[in-house]
Amino acid sequence: MRIFTTPLKKAADRADYILIEEAEHGDNRWYQPEVITKVIHWFRQVLGEPVKSHNQPVADLDASL
Repeated sequence: MRIFTTPLKKAADRADYILIEEAEHGDNRWYQPEVITKVIHWFRQVLGEPVKSHNQPVADLDASL
């Protein structure tokens, strides 16, 4: 997986490599409180706090655009 982080780091983009033993991409081993906390911390550190949206709710979710 380091194949994906190397180009990001060369471009000066923030990329951290986290290895979870025996975990596949997105499998249940990722859904652990300490892993989720680490991911949330990374997003907040790199992207900042979430911004509240002032979008109006969609009246009909099945409506076409």
